[in-house]
Amino acid sequence: MKKKTIILFLLGIIVLISFSIICLLIIIVLKFIPQDQVILNLSAPTTVHTEEVPNSGLEFTIESPTSDIHGTQITIPQEALSKNQEITINTQKVKNVNLPNYVDIIGDVLVFEEEVDFDVPIKIIVPYSSENLEDGQIVAVYELDEENNSLNSTTTGAIDFDNEEVTFYTTHFSKYVRATVAEEKIQAAQKHGFDTGFKPSEYGWYIKNWGSFETVGNCMGMSAMAKFYYYYRNRINGNFYDKFRVGLEDEEFDDITAQQLAGRADIILEDKFDNFKNDTKRLEYNYRTIKDLYPKLILQNMVLTEQPEMLYIRKIKNLGRTKETTTFVPYNNHAVLAYKYENGKMYFYDPNFPYRKDGKARTVDFSFEKGFGTYYSGINSAESKYTFDAFIPFGMNFIIRERKLYELLKDSFNGFEDDYYPEIKITTIEQKNSNVININGKVEGTRYLSNSLGRFVHVFVDTYDPYTVHPVTEVNSRGQFSLDVNVPNTDYILHILVADQGGTQQWSAYKKIEMDEKIESSPEPTATYEIKSRIERICENFTPIGGVNQKYCKEYNNIMGLACQNIEEIEVLSEEYDDQGFWDQMDEYKDKCQGKEADSYTLHPS
Repeated sequence: MKKKTIILFLLGIIVLISFSIICLLIIIVLKFIPQDQVILNLSAPTTVHTEEVPNSGLEFTIESPTSDIHGTQITIPQEALSKNQEITINTQKVKNVNLPNYVDIIGDVLVFEEEVDFDVPIKIIVPYSSENLEDGQIVAVYELDEENNSLNSTTTGAIDFDNEEVTFYTTHFSKYVRATVAEEKIQAAQKHGFDTGFKPSEYGWYIKNWGSFETVGNCMGMSAMAKFYYYYRNRINGNFYDKFRVGLEDEEFDDITAQQLAGRADIILEDKFDNFKNDTKRLEYNYRTIKDLYPKLILQNMVLTEQPEMLYIRKIKNLGRTKETTTFVPYNNHAVLAYKYENGKMYFYDPNFPYRKDGKARTVDFSFEKGFGTYYSGINSAESKYTFDAFIPFGMNFIIRERKLYELLKDSFNGFEDDYYPEIKITTIEQKNSNVININGKVEGTRYLSNSLGRFVHVFVDTYDPYTVHPVTEVNSRGQFSLDVNVPNTDYILHILVADQGGTQQWSAYKKIEMDEKIESSPEPTATYEIKSRIERICENFTPIGGVNQKYCKEYNNIMGLACQNIEEIEVLSEEYDDQGFWDQMDEYKDKCQGKEADSYTLHPS
């Protein structure tokens, strides 16, 4: 009997321990499963409309009395399609959902079968039913991202409470749902605050918005890329803030990849539309139409999507009595991300003011009753004394498919291998006396010469202590430049930057050259530089070895380039360039290029 009791006791202990372990495992698993994922179990699609849309554009209405999208109006402008396109419109019923308990899906999912991209936004007016809505609730349209189990904001053009219709804009077909957030949740968010989780210190840019050789400012591209990176943060290695920082600490002009990524992101967004001004007019018309609803809609979008909300901000010139008479100050426009609300303040990520060590946040007064207060910034970091008092939310799909930003970001991890940006080529470096050298060179790139807003060469001399900034010289119409530079009697580095007269504004190109204190006569520095230049050109033309991560040897002194396939060609130069330390370093790179695995920036599949 005693033995049986002991056995039962031990069995009880084992059961208790097993139960505790199971509970612990459940807690651990639940901890790492997003609790607010948007997962919809949808029925099979039902076709409700098919339409042949000519490239001249079309406006049509969906006639399907048995469907709850009956009466949906779609306007495709003349400039939206380059060729005729047949489209099929389906609906899918929501069978069951895994949603935050404060989110309601209104009606069926609107499904466009064909994957169509439009050159300008199209307008869709979709009905909704307010039968089960609480007083004060706002219905808006969101894009359903089934791959990532989330909803994304669209650009709301109007909300007609009387006719129960929502107008939204998009540049591509997808799946769209009508949704709202419980009024209680919105009121709680306004009272107690709401944080999307976005942090400028992790997902914002390190560089400021100086603009590129084709744009005055890169605010839209930089805001869009920061939002995109945050959205896909679980698939990408590391934080965005530090990802492209190289070279001189706390300086931005030598962060080549970051500068190019910012400019390229902005350019593809604006190049998406030849008539981008017409699209900004759409946003401004939206403001006139539903500006009183925007404060609540912005907070609802942040709560529902759990993402920062992109805002196009303007300065009102004249607030007319009617929506048609409200006008805005010309050229006074900017783009930011609203990512947090707390204690009567909306927090902005502003590309003009990246996170710095003081951690001071950018905020503006905010409430449902009064909307936004006045915000101070500018069209770029150099002109940040403007005021803004019109805040217009717009979804990313108003501009571009996110996959375009994905492709751009992926290219950036390999350091951009095309010649879109101009290149600095040095013709000669001559020693004029013991403390002065003369640099002659050329900035190559037809696109640069035809579009650049600033054609000035800046030289920074770095002696591993704080660098010295020298006067700038202007690039002529053929891209050529020549300037004298004071140099020390020791090893030093030349940082050559092409930008406008203000410094890093309208960043165009950058080159780094290591110089040796042993250079004393005119022929030797030129010959020494030419050898180094040949080495750089060889490295730049290397193709990766199969299976080796792309990391080594874009420049001999920079381990962030391409793998060295033809390093033997460099070794031929060893007799011409007698620097044992340099060749020891090259031998080290060669070992790494012969199949040893190295770290690299990669995007991971889901």
